[in-house]
Amino acid sequence: MLLYLKLLLFSTCFFCYLCALNNMFMKHIRVLLSITALFAILFVVSCGKRPDKQFSLNDVSSVTKVELFQDSLSVILTKTDSVWMVNSEYVAGEEAIDMLLNILNSQQVVGAVSAVQADSALTLLAEKGLRIKVYEGKKRASLDFTVYYTPELGFYGLVEGNRQAYRLQLPLVEDNPYDYLSAMPSFWRNNVLVSALPSEIRMVWVDDMEDPEKSFRINRKDDGTLELYDPYNEVVVENADVARMNTYLGYFNGLSYERMLDLNPEDHKSILLSPSPYRLSVKTADGNRIALQLFYISNDFDAYGNPLDYDPDRFYLSMNNGSDIALAKWVDFDLLLRELSYFVDK
Repeated sequence: MLLYLKLLLFSTCFFCYLCALNNMFMKHIRVLLSITALFAILFVVSCGKRPDKQFSLNDVSSVTKVELFQDSLSVILTKTDSVWMVNSEYVAGEEAIDMLLNILNSQQVVGAVSAVQADSALTLLAEKGLRIKVYEGKKRASLDFTVYYTPELGFYGLVEGNRQAYRLQLPLVEDNPYDYLSAMPSFWRNNVLVSALPSEIRMVWVDDMEDPEKSFRINRKDDGTLELYDPYNEVVVENADVARMNTYLGYFNGLSYERMLDLNPEDHKSILLSPSPYRLSVKTADGNRIALQLFYISNDFDAYGNPLDYDPDRFYLSMNNGSDIALAKWVDFDLLLRELSYFVDK
């Protein structure tokens, strides 16, 4: 198309030269120049936008809404008074939103998907891709593209209405950007599990699945005093350290996971059937109760390539009766995974 534009401009200049020889053709010159200028403007507008600018924004502070769609799932993230909401019901997690905005601001085009892989890429985008529409306070989306990831193609995307897919990357980030995108509403919700002071916690139950004798339960009775219960032997522990129990309950306030996982049904089921070292249950004064189950992440290796029984840094966290699975850090839960003897006066 650029060649055609050059030919048109050359022809126009030549025609103007001929017409200038005769004043009677000046009217025709103005008309032709106007048409040429309009054609050039349309060409620049339609073809001049760089591919990477079709997948990112220079300033994400103006973003007011992001819509994500994949298969039958969808979620709408909206910003009102600097607070991001999930489907206008729940406060969104700050880390999840920050990563989303980072992707929308920083992701770059590495290059076009090769002709050999193009058909496969377009098919996967159409059948399994995640569509993202970004708004800046307008009815029309500022960005509208679909992304997907495969080990063979990596992270790639397609602008809506186009046929050329591009490979994408997020500079200075080793993780796969696709792991931080989802059309699942729970993926974007605030990741704080417990927000309660020690006095507001009515019950904590830690079930040691590998060594049941170490399991314990802390109850707050109606008069506010704490009670240590041994569920394995089904008895109340008389010589419990009340001060230590109070301090322990304070560790739950602000308990959170790292991020929600968007898993396919097979992987989801596989995790729920894998070995589980702990189950935790917390009940607060407002009647809320959360039940959590921890699962090992296996097939990990140390810095020297030696196989480990499980990932020493992270684990899978099941919640909502197993319907949601998140990624969590052991360091955030270590102080909670005590054993019964920890609270018994020596």
